[in-house]
Amino acid sequence: MIRWRTRAKRLSALLAFALLLSQLGSLASLTFGLVDRDDDMLADALEELVYKTAVGKFDTDLDGLMDGFEVKIGTSPVLWDTDGDGICDGDEFTWGGNPLAASPLLSYAIRTGMEKWVYRMLSRLEEDGRMEEGEWALVRVVEEILSGPPPEYSRLYAVEETRGCVSRLVSAVLGDGVVDDGEAAALLALEGLPFHYVVDLCQSGILGGELLRGDADSDGFSNLEELEAGTDPMNDLDNPRLNALYGKSQRYLVIIQGGRIGAGGSLMLYHLAKRHGYGEDSILLIVSQTSLRSEEGLDATALYWTHLSRGWAGPFQVGMYMSDVPWGRRRKAPSAGLIYPDLIIQTEEDVDRVYRAVASLPSDPNDVVFVVIDAHHGSGWDWVDLAPGNLTAEGLSRALANLSYGKLVLLVNGCEAEDFVREISGLEQALIIATTSRGQLIDGEYARIVEFLAFALSYPDYYLPGGTGRAGILEALAFFRESVLRDEGYSYDPVWICLNCSQDLIWNFNPLRGAWILFRSDR
Repeated sequence: MIRWRTRAKRLSALLAFALLLSQLGSLASLTFGLVDRDDDMLADALEELVYKTAVGKFDTDLDGLMDGFEVKIGTSPVLWDTDGDGICDGDEFTWGGNPLAASPLLSYAIRTGMEKWVYRMLSRLEEDGRMEEGEWALVRVVEEILSGPPPEYSRLYAVEETRGCVSRLVSAVLGDGVVDDGEAAALLALEGLPFHYVVDLCQSGILGGELLRGDADSDGFSNLEELEAGTDPMNDLDNPRLNALYGKSQRYLVIIQGGRIGAGGSLMLYHLAKRHGYGEDSILLIVSQTSLRSEEGLDATALYWTHLSRGWAGPFQVGMYMSDVPWGRRRKAPSAGLIYPDLIIQTEEDVDRVYRAVASLPSDPNDVVFVVIDAHHGSGWDWVDLAPGNLTAEGLSRALANLSYGKLVLLVNGCEAEDFVREISGLEQALIIATTSRGQLIDGEYARIVEFLAFALSYPDYYLPGGTGRAGILEALAFFRESVLRDEGYSYDPVWICLNCSQDLIWNFNPLRGAWILFRSDR
């Protein structure tokens, strides 16, 4: 009797131990110690009697997953493709897909060579085992952005930027887990649009959720309505009503680079504008021959690439001449591309050609004109030094007053340039900014103006408190002042004048790419 009880206790202990192993997920323990000759986490007896797998084969169905592991995750160890979607179970598992449900997106990803991180970011789209038209549209937009810009602009973008843009787009659209009808319509409207514009909208965050149904530019048309109509939801001058009257809204950029100052900043702006969709026919580049003779002028075309090569880890590190990289090293950087000046100032008579060129811009009442002057200036001057010749406030005012436009922004960089801008008159809907005053010419100030215009959206936490998408002009100037003081130690007191526009001029997401909202008011 005692011997029988002892055996019973031993059997009970063995059963308890086997149960414990089973609870810990050990598949082999289910056989109570039977042999597993192929080490596939299934005992031979279970392979023969239960799962009908091949004893002696680690992976019976040759799908890349061992038999015991398939039993554990629920796939069939004898079927290469458990869910019948044409993808072997092993591939679905390693890609991060679901081997128990159809995976149309994964099938597409494998066929087209999509990177795994991209598929995993988008895999929520196929959770129900199918893909709708709007979901495929999101996939196509993501692929378009990741494919990069046209070859001629390839050096003006960084991989980190496009990847971050895609991540922001997917977060905006799939914030609620689905691509709704409005988001689908917006994504379909993006197909075939210029690369820079798709990236701009991607960064804006307005392509998903409630923001899509909002009105970013306050022109009376929702963002979705504008996308479907082919107008820019971030430019209040580009909408179905105004375009019916004047044609498609355009943006014009005039760069006037005076003498005795290196052209680095102006040419960096030129490359920046090209990257953001300004064609040669919408840029008027006027350069003094003396500005190209200095060290910084000779090296100006490498400016943009120098900053781009930093990997877009954050905003430009702006210092003297817009970089903390010594000139000797910067000259070795690849060029951002050739420049195509429309006019090189070589004689005093060329100043009249400048006026005529500005006055002949083919702008309409729904267009934006952006004018940048970088030139030597002095106290009491109502002109800027083009070397040779002087550009007067009166002459520039007449040239600009000859234009039809919806909005005008004039940015003047030079020592005590407020005396020049205060003489500008006779303009409507115009914001005029002198970037320096009190006799301090700091290239960092000019650089920060450009930096804010170009990258406020890319780095909203840095530029815009609270991550807002817009900044009033007072906020913008406050940012310039504080950043110059913090990084360079200079005092900075910019001067700005609003001719027949409001002092709370709104800078939309990215003014250099988009436009501004202006409200008429007395000066």
